[in-house]
Amino acid sequence: MKVIAFLNNKGGVGKTATMTAVSHIFSEVFEKKVLNVDMDPQGNTSQLYGYSGMEGSYSLQELIEEKIYPVSDTVEDLLLDSEKDIRECIYETDYKNLSIIPSYLTLSEVENRLLGDVTRPQQFRLKAQLEKISKEYDFCFIDCGPSVSLLNVNALTAADVVYIPSRCDKDSRVGIANVIRLVKAVQGYHPKLELGGVFLTQYDYRKKICQEAKEDCRNALKEKFIQCVVKPLALAMGI
Repeated sequence: MKVIAFLNNKGGVGKTATMTAVSHIFSEVFEKKVLNVDMDPQGNTSQLYGYSGMEGSYSLQELIEEKIYPVSDTVEDLLLDSEKDIRECIYETDYKNLSIIPSYLTLSEVENRLLGDVTRPQQFRLKAQLEKISKEYDFCFIDCGPSVSLLNVNALTAADVVYIPSRCDKDSRVGIANVIRLVKAVQGYHPKLELGGVFLTQYDYRKKICQEAKEDCRNALKEKFIQCVVKPLALAMGI
């Protein structure tokens, strides 16, 4: 199973849209067995596939006192419990050959809990879980949250390659630099991790800011800059 992560610590650059589109192409067109892992506490990928968590009512007091846990069998459980059966956290989607390990809002607090557990390495937890099913899928695509965090370190440590989507604004390019530095740090103990490349999203060739961003990325990234660009839907349709 080849594991591919999509990461930029700048939000709104098209990570989820790109990952889910690529996943659908691989599963439907190329008939590969694909697993998505939602490592973003916002859970946009999970919601896209119709996973919203546990139905039912529970009070805030019950949540605070941990008398009830709103969602079970998510990526959070895999990170916190090494004995958790990963297959219990895998859900089929409505799409052929495409499954998901979902996330929930409570994933945002997992990092502090991981940092407090010094009994085992924190950055290899997702990798250890995915290795249990490495022969059951052709590809695993990881949707990372917009941050430089221990959650995303887990994603990179589990990945074979990472791609960085970016909008054409300067803040998004700061995000590119941050991720590249993070990738280099992770490569220190996971040397097989490869930077697959950087590509631009919401690219409008008519705008100067987009032309400048493309030139800037080409100069800085050389062969790691993927020349194809993702256009806004309206522009692609000629509207």
